[in-house]
Amino acid sequence: MKFYDRQFALDYDRRLSAEGYPGNLLDEVASRIKGAGRIIDVGAGTGFFTAPLARIGHRVEAVEPSQWMAALLEEKLEGEARGRVRVSVVPWEDWSGDRADALVCVHAIYPMKDTRAALRKMSEYAAKSVLLVKSDVGTLSLAELLRARFGGGHGGSGVFRTQVTDALDVIGLDYEVHNVEQIRVTRIADLDEESEYFRRHLGLEEGMGPEVRRVLEEVCARDKQGYSFRGVYHDVVITF
Repeated sequence: MKFYDRQFALDYDRRLSAEGYPGNLLDEVASRIKGAGRIIDVGAGTGFFTAPLARIGHRVEAVEPSQWMAALLEEKLEGEARGRVRVSVVPWEDWSGDRADALVCVHAIYPMKDTRAALRKMSEYAAKSVLLVKSDVGTLSLAELLRARFGGGHGGSGVFRTQVTDALDVIGLDYEVHNVEQIRVTRIADLDEESEYFRRHLGLEEGMGPEVRRVLEEVCARDKQGYSFRGVYHDVVITF
């Protein structure tokens, strides 16, 4: 699976950093776990939430199955924040530990085979859980535009809102749903590098880079500083 690949981890971290991620999503999460001493970050990735949450005083158990993602996460920890984070390189389904005050899971439930079991475990290990899934409704991103042109990758992840809420209904857990919109502008320093990133991301054949580049040239704005793209992203915050 590409999530366990070193190149994927590097691409993921570089690409989201260039977009200014997590932006206001961090505030959305932080406001919902205010006052929580110890939290669990499920699918912590390269630390876009773990690191800043640790910096503001939370003690974080970062659960991340990819050793490459976890390594990049640890590079972001400095000073007192480093002492507040423990990284467990293991899938959520296999993790075990102490119950926490709160749990966050940001765009990490997608590869979990049993959504209901994953959510039930979250409710057992934390007094409050904050889960984010993306909604494709109204989303405008380079990935979606390229996927529409070439196929590849995975689309239609808006279905995860229904999968999550249906599972929570079956489990018998109360929940709240909140929609969040983000505008993120990506500055592209190297169009060839960006083309290769999307070729890999969408699983396209080698040699497709020039075709991907042509599409990027079509849809991106250009000024004296180079190319840029204004993306619109919609996320669903589910608290239970």
